[in-house]
Amino acid sequence: MKAETPSINGVFMNSTVLRIPFFQRQYVWGEKEWERFVNDMESLVGLRKKYFLGSLIFKEEKPTKEEADYGVSEKYTVIDGQQRLTTLSIFLKALNSLLVDDQLRNNFQSSFFIQNGQRNPVLHHSINDRAAYQETMWGNPLTPYEDKRVVKAYHFFRDKLVGRGQSELKALWMAVIGRIKFVEIILDDQDDEQQIFDTINSLGVDLTIDELMKNFLYDVNEEEAYVNNWKPVFDDTASRDFWGTSDAARSQAATDENKVISNFFYDFVRIKMWDYEGQPGFDRKAFVQKSQIFSTCKAFVEVFGTDKQTLANEIIEYAKLYKKYLNKKNLDVRIPMTSGIERVACIAMTKDSTITPYLLYVLKNVNDLQEQNKMFEFLETYLVRRMVALPVNANKMATEFYTEQLVAKQIDSCDELKQYIMNISEDKNMHMPSDTEIATNIHQTIFGDESTPRLIFYLQETRNRYQHTGGYNYFFAEYIIPKPCKASERNYPPHADDMLEQERKTKTKTIGNFILLEKPRVENNPDKEADDQEKMIKALKRVANEAFADKSQVMRQYVSTLICSNWFNTKANWDETAIQIRNCGFASKVVPQVWPL
Repeated sequence: MKAETPSINGVFMNSTVLRIPFFQRQYVWGEKEWERFVNDMESLVGLRKKYFLGSLIFKEEKPTKEEADYGVSEKYTVIDGQQRLTTLSIFLKALNSLLVDDQLRNNFQSSFFIQNGQRNPVLHHSINDRAAYQETMWGNPLTPYEDKRVVKAYHFFRDKLVGRGQSELKALWMAVIGRIKFVEIILDDQDDEQQIFDTINSLGVDLTIDELMKNFLYDVNEEEAYVNNWKPVFDDTASRDFWGTSDAARSQAATDENKVISNFFYDFVRIKMWDYEGQPGFDRKAFVQKSQIFSTCKAFVEVFGTDKQTLANEIIEYAKLYKKYLNKKNLDVRIPMTSGIERVACIAMTKDSTITPYLLYVLKNVNDLQEQNKMFEFLETYLVRRMVALPVNANKMATEFYTEQLVAKQIDSCDELKQYIMNISEDKNMHMPSDTEIATNIHQTIFGDESTPRLIFYLQETRNRYQHTGGYNYFFAEYIIPKPCKASERNYPPHADDMLEQERKTKTKTIGNFILLEKPRVENNPDKEADDQEKMIKALKRVANEAFADKSQVMRQYVSTLICSNWFNTKANWDETAIQIRNCGFASKVVPQVWPL
């Protein structure tokens, strides 16, 4: 290892290639960093002392024969510093594009480009930003790359500089070129650049789990495998939007825990870990912690000896299944009448994500589609019955059950699954609720919001017969009698008896007091559809606490025609007795018919 303090012209030289490895994260700086950078550069004008722009960590590598043939004498892998080098070169490109001094313009060309026929930039960018960066540096039209941050940075810097006089621009150019210094560290063959890269955290922006995994699983020798296998699943534009790793998603997610990518890798770990149960180094307590996802995946390789590409390919297999069946866009599409992954995935995406590891396990390991569908039909019955009959806290052990019991024991047939669950006694947490238990508990199972009743009704509605309605997102459930509150007391006065009042409060939160409403849909006109849905919400809000006669008139305009309209349209009144009767009917007829044991 050696350290130097070069200037810009000592880093960017036309006989040198600075290669950013393909597996490094794409350019991530945004307006906050760009604004600070411009201010720092402007402060250099009139400054006499040097300005250090931070450290650069390079590792020397041998130029290719082609590179050597066109004059490249030195080549380095950029281990740390790509954000600063990218920003600096784009800033100088924006500044140079406004200069009319031919000598300064030529100086930029001779320093920042290899002097070959193709005029490749000295900074050879990672695969995610390579094309956008090259086109920016060449000064070509950037329309195809407007969503890339390197292009946004160029526009930001140029907008900041445009309109300034030539003398001011020239002074800024001379100050930046003349004052900036780096601390440059060059690693030798004995230094482990992979380990160094693992610990780097530029500007406090943590690497996401997919970036850590990509960096761990692939190096320069696996670039083809990355491009052909990993990138289409995790790293192209559509995939990054899905996984929540795009620039827009980064800014929207409050924490990394919110991202789809973290949830997927957590599910993968809870499936894969059981391959190593009983082996030295198996640490259940550590492996099941979401904060330890990356460490656990590394352990699969470093402790248990799994080949990196074998692990990468298994991750990719599961990721393809996750993207296909656990894509929340599927909630906009009506699920099939017949049993299958689409129906139980709807439950997983809306109410019970703890089951997703087992769903993925079945999809990957049960090859017979008919057997899969039988298993998913049983799981739908199991999940719905538990929602109807059991309080929310009854599912607190569900995560461990689906992974440490069903996945770990490799339950991969419907007969095994049924036998395992049906043998759980009623006094145990994860048992299958019987018809008798549902009939008893349905009057006490309360729902804090409309999402669970909506899901149950939606699953019932789609079982009846096919009708061209929308997906889960096109429905919602509404309280018929509003939850007791001051605003509703005029039409629904509280009972004088405290016990009766408590019973009323409970009944209004049971499934019998909810009705399934369908949002307006307008084909090929999303603006009108949004307007119509907004009108619906406002209309329901106006009558939320009104008497049943007024409220029902509005609800009847939107009521689900398949399962609600026949009985609801005949009702002249609605009270606690009506709720009781409907609960009884749901327990005795709907559940046993739609989700029989």
